[in-house]
Amino acid sequence: MGKLRQAFCNQLYRVQPMHPTLGSLTFRRYSYTSLTRSEMAKKQPDAVKYKGYVPAEGAKIDRVKATVDPKEFHKRYIAKRQPVIIEGLIQDEDFKAAKWTDLGYLKETAGSASVKIEPIDPDVKTFGTAAEKLKMPFSEFIDKLTSTPDKYYLTTQYDEDGEPSVLPPPMDHLATDFPLHPKITGNLVLQQTNLWIGNSSEGTSSGLHHDFHDNIYCLLRGKKRFVLYPPSAHPSMYTYGELDTVHQNGLISYTNRPSRADGLTEREAAQEKVDALEERWHKLEEGADEEAIAAAEEAFEDAMGELAMLGDEDDEEDLELGDGGDDFEESESDGDWETLGSKAAKPNDVHEEESSDEEDGPTFGEFNGDDDHDSEEEEGLGFDIPEDEDPVSFSTIPVSYLHNHLDLPTISKAPKGNVKDFPLLKTANALVGHLEEGEMLYLPASWFHEVTSSSSKNGTVHMAFNYWFHPPDGSEFKHPYNDRSIWERKLRAVEQKAADIKARVAGKKRKKEKAKAKRKRKQERDAPLKDQKRAKLDGKKTKRNQA
Repeated sequence: MGKLRQAFCNQLYRVQPMHPTLGSLTFRRYSYTSLTRSEMAKKQPDAVKYKGYVPAEGAKIDRVKATVDPKEFHKRYIAKRQPVIIEGLIQDEDFKAAKWTDLGYLKETAGSASVKIEPIDPDVKTFGTAAEKLKMPFSEFIDKLTSTPDKYYLTTQYDEDGEPSVLPPPMDHLATDFPLHPKITGNLVLQQTNLWIGNSSEGTSSGLHHDFHDNIYCLLRGKKRFVLYPPSAHPSMYTYGELDTVHQNGLISYTNRPSRADGLTEREAAQEKVDALEERWHKLEEGADEEAIAAAEEAFEDAMGELAMLGDEDDEEDLELGDGGDDFEESESDGDWETLGSKAAKPNDVHEEESSDEEDGPTFGEFNGDDDHDSEEEEGLGFDIPEDEDPVSFSTIPVSYLHNHLDLPTISKAPKGNVKDFPLLKTANALVGHLEEGEMLYLPASWFHEVTSSSSKNGTVHMAFNYWFHPPDGSEFKHPYNDRSIWERKLRAVEQKAADIKARVAGKKRKKEKAKAKRKRKQERDAPLKDQKRAKLDGKKTKRNQA
């Protein structure tokens, strides 16, 4: 079997997990030019295959109790791809994240975690620009957050290689405070957990964008106002990315990385299938009959052949920006990019009026991995594109324009220059809802959202915790993904990895508590001696004073 696999691997594309923040990725030269408006209009009716919930004019976001039965929740919202506000937090017994609002507890429990925080842009006074992130201990960030409000924000964290992690810092230090698989989400496969902390008394915006995973968003402190649009409204959202497909479950795929409805590329799915069949083959060799082993071998060979047919990565000239993962959850309020529209709106380059077939949309220009693009403004976008970010899922509509269109209070400033109209926006129906402390929002993958976030009147921060799950492309509660062989295996892998991390964290916690108890016993044991010594010193002092 080893020789067979090696023979195939000599010609296979070596699939690596990808994410929008791959810091170690070497970029190949890549040109990105969006379709003209007329071309988009011709392409999108066939590309938009969404079959989920679409709000009617004047519709409101549903509300449901957190005690809802998981099967009922799946049937009413997850399967229908419908957002819902959940009144209450995760009901699992091991959910203890509410105590994170005690910043002292966070410092004591996770203060040593190394995190990257985002400073506010001094010119536009928003987060989510190209400002370089600062690396520091989590405890230092908390001190800065409380001493200098409106300056810093904790957003999505990744491992040292820029890869997404199920439990990135500081979540890896807090892993014993929450379930990795909350009951309400059924059998969805976890992609990542995140902690978001900022301090904004007036409120800041995330910018209008969508993510690539299903989201359970838990608001622990502060308040949020959500503006939501369904994935089918993509033609009205004026994204930077060029649309490939809006799948039936709503997942939006772009031409820079076409993906299946479950978020995997065809290569990734083929590789996963090979791995699953190889695992099955190994298990059968331990005691199955020869006929079963031969059938498993044949299935494995077929899968290897399919993977080989997809080509080799050295033949790829595309710049693969991201894995369809979440580019930016909800910036200052909930993710990495803040008020992108307000800074990214370059009227003459981005917001061309629909007037002729020759009009081109926004372009990225060309990237070269050997060139320095860390701080240069890419032509045609009107904002700095960090080398490790992918803004395809962001709308070019300025936040101030969006708020004014919906008659919502706003503190966002309009971009300089004459911003052109966005006529298709007026054809889309929005959901507007408010999330209060102790509530959650379920948001299916690729629902566009703009979030205005602010701290509590009597608090110093706004804080949220979220789960991202791979988007389900099936409708069953027990089997939410159509490609069961892949996703059941991934679910086991995620749960095992999470269990290992939890066990390690719990071990460290027990060791810390044991050391603390030992110190306490020593203090109690030494207390009488200290009292005797203190009394003796006091006696000598009294005698000196009398003399």
